[in-house]
Order: sequence, then structure tokens, then C-alpha cells
Amino acid sequence: MNRRMAFRYGLIFLWVALGGLCAPSWGKTKREIQLKPFLFYGAINLGLASPASDKVLGASYTQNMRTPILGTLGLGYFALKPLWIGIRYEFWVAQRKMSLAGVNSIDKLNLQLLGPEVAYVRGNPRVSYLFAAGGTFPLKQQIDSSANGVFQTGATFWNYHLRTSLELRFNTQLALHLEGGYRWVKVRGLSSSSGSFLANGGDVDLSGPFVGIGLGFLF
Repeated sequence: MNRRMAFRYGLIFLWVALGGLCAPSWGKTKREIQLKPFLFYGAINLGLASPASDKVLGASYTQNMRTPILGTLGLGYFALKPLWIGIRYEFWVAQRKMSLAGVNSIDKLNLQLLGPEVAYVRGNPRVSYLFAAGGTFPLKQQIDSSANGVFQTGATFWNYHLRTSLELRFNTQLALHLEGGYRWVKVRGLSSSSGSFLANGGDVDLSGPFVGIGLGFLF
């Protein structure tokens, strides 16, 4: 099963689970759902990276890193209306499969990011809209190659994102989390004993738009 198919099945499972968990709460009025100060959310993101993110001259590809899948977790506090302050963790999953000079390789990305966010909030007790800006700092930057070993880097730089999210509350504790936005993410200086991951030590540019779906928990 490829990653896109897994993402689609994950969405179908999430919608079915939401229907079972939240059906009794659809009839509640806005006033019956009280606002809570903390939001914890988890989501699956599908990204669209730069076409040159992992380009190697002369290579033949069967898969590249253009469509990374991310697992994201966030925790935040509705501090002062309309301000939200939070922290966000991202775990990236992407890989490329290619053949170069008769050698086949599978290269798997392990990228973990963590950083703060601040958001402007609009909405009502049923729905909240967050317009967020944030930065993430790398906890781990590594690519495991079947042909060339482990590529690592000591270069650590902040990455940035802008996103909009919607929290559709089903009851006082559970919400549907939808988000979309744009990330500026580069992994710099990846190298192993065999040399640089990209020619001339170039950056793996994973910048691009993204969409995501998940669940939010209010407490």
C-alpha cells in the first residue's frame, strides 16, 4: 500500500470514528458547548514539496520526496481573547527510490521538528478559526540510505510556517481539527562517509503547501 492510499484510508477511518463518537452531540446548541482554555490536537498532514527537493542529475526515479506525510501534535492555551499560544511537534515521513549508474537505492527521511506558535482566534462556542504563525527547530535530521549509509548534519536552522485551522466542536471536549498552510523547511548540509546527499552540498528543500485532518481535545 503506497503512502497516498494509506492517507485516504486514514481519512475514511477518521470520519467513521467521528460519526460514532460524536453523533449524540450534533443536536446541542452553541450555548450548551462551553469554551475551555486548553486545546490539544493531533493530525495527519500531506505536504507538497519543491520539485528539486531531492533531485540528482542523471538519476532515474520511481519515487521522490515531493509528497511527505507528517504526524503533528500541538498543545495551546487560549490566553487572552483573541490570542492563542501553543507549541507544535512534527514528525516527517518521506522517501525516494532511484537508480543511478546502475545502483538502486532507497533513501528514507527522519525529520523531527518542535517549536512555538501564536494565533489569532475568531469564532463561537461551536467553531473556532485559528490563524497561526510559528517556527520549528530540528530535533533530528537524518536520511537512511540503503546504498550510501546514514546522512546526517550538524547544521540546525529555524523553519517557519503559516497555517489556518478550524476546530469544529462536537461536545465540550472533542473537536474535528482541519488545517492548511505553507511551510518553509530546508535540511542543510546532509553528508555521510560517501559524500553529500545532494551534489555540491545543496539543501533538501521541503518547503511547500500542506493540508491536514485530525482531532482536537479541549480541557
